[in-house]
Amino acid sequence: NTEIVECVNRLMKIFKTTTHKKIRLNAVFALKNVLYSLNSNFEMKKSLMKKITYETLLSLLDDSDKVIQVQALLMFRVLLFKSSEDIDEVFSHCKEQLMTSLLCKLNEGNINSDVVVHSLYVLSNVSSGNSKQKATIGKDFVDRIIRFAYAKNANVRLVCVTILNNLMTDNEIQKTLVEVDGFVQLLEKIVFEGKDEGSKGK
Repeated sequence: NTEIVECVNRLMKIFKTTTHKKIRLNAVFALKNVLYSLNSNFEMKKSLMKKITYETLLSLLDDSDKVIQVQALLMFRVLLFKSSEDIDEVFSHCKEQLMTSLLCKLNEGNINSDVVVHSLYVLSNVSSGNSKQKATIGKDFVDRIIRFAYAKNANVRLVCVTILNNLMTDNEIQKTLVEVDGFVQLLEKIVFEGKDEGSKGK
């Protein structure tokens, strides 16, 4: 554990002091890989974020380099992974900032499919939480998710369906979803496409 913390300290020092684009990018990749190696270790992730800081991670979401934005989204995916406790830990530090950033990334003008799909995967992790955590994915997000559910990119469509499926497990949110424009039509499309695929396989 001491070695991991020291590794993160060195990577953060490199990231903060260098202006070399490739070195900076590699430092972020390495930080992401360290977090990934601790995917299920809540206490260790919590400890490392004291070194990385949520402020730094949020700033990476707005980096001019889209590849760095994607790595930051991947780190948030790791931090939000596993349990409601993981989600609460992230939310206790940056709930509003994170959700606002994700909402901005999921706009119709964003043509970077990697940023879109990983933003959706972050939401997917949130949608797997408890009722209160699911409820943070409000109407504005649902409107965007419904639009992206018709995207050509199969990964985007898949994660949209996963989010909606997770949200539907909560009875109160389910009632709200049914009232959102386009939601029922999307469900019908998914059901009928599934039937068509089943027919093709016969």
